[in-house]
Amino acid sequence: MDAIVTSLNSIVKIIFVVLIGIYLRKKDHFHDTFKKDLEFLIVNVALPISVFMGIQENLTRNLLGSFGMSVLFVAAAFFVLYILSFIANKVFHIRVGRRGIMTNTFTNDNVIFIGLPLALAIFGTKAMPFYLIYYLINTISTWAIGIFFIQNDTTEKNEKSSFNWKKLVPAPVLGFAIGIIWLLIGLPLPEIAGSSLNMVGGLVTPLALLYLGIVIADAGLSSLKIERDTIIALIARFIIGPAVMFMMLKFIQQTPFALSGLGVKVIFLMSGMPALTAMELLVGQAKGDTKFASNLITISTLLFIILVPVYLAIANLI
Repeated sequence: MDAIVTSLNSIVKIIFVVLIGIYLRKKDHFHDTFKKDLEFLIVNVALPISVFMGIQENLTRNLLGSFGMSVLFVAAAFFVLYILSFIANKVFHIRVGRRGIMTNTFTNDNVIFIGLPLALAIFGTKAMPFYLIYYLINTISTWAIGIFFIQNDTTEKNEKSSFNWKKLVPAPVLGFAIGIIWLLIGLPLPEIAGSSLNMVGGLVTPLALLYLGIVIADAGLSSLKIERDTIIALIARFIIGPAVMFMMLKFIQQTPFALSGLGVKVIFLMSGMPALTAMELLVGQAKGDTKFASNLITISTLLFIILVPVYLAIANLI
């Protein structure tokens, strides 16, 4: 019960900052250039530093072994979801231009701009190691696998898929790698450096929530449309995805690599995040159904706020 009350309090604070972002965007105080600059600042500066500091403060060498095994288990859950998405595309006869969207909605989610600030707001910096487990697999899944389903889901047969290592190894992953190396070497971090990095890393949550407000303001609510494929995708994102992760976490807890109660809550919560924001851009590049992608991203972003307390309650059953 305490966890639910805490999450509700955190959600109120999150909504407050998001509403500020929506209001300032609607009043044209946040321009298009600011939106792009904000995205760059979050992904390429604040988040890598936050990831690095999260490892130094919340991870130890002794935990690295169980950390690695947890990554493999979470990856297995993603593999199961890819299979289920393939079956869903066939069974429901999802049309060309939407199949890649459906596949990515089953498996990959908005773990940066929504998942991270939510995890930090509810659990604090102690959530970072467990967030990193999910973030690592979600990033690899999105840019090494998911992107190909979108790029090949087009009637433009002359379009060729390309492998982009820059997307597979973005700045946050580099921050993760450097953080692990630093931890293994055992180098002390000067206090002034740690406090300075923490200050910059602390920008992630408020900036990400402002960015989310801008995204919602741009999408608008009047254009939202609920149809059969949207309902299927939402069920996949908010029910099937968390259900598969629930079963995988339940299995992990029966092994020598069992996670702490906090770890279970963080990873399960991340599995119920909204659809990937970058999906709209990728679908547009592939000449897919961008309206369907945009609609799905907006609706899932609005719905997830209601579902957070439900996920936290379910996590207590694992």
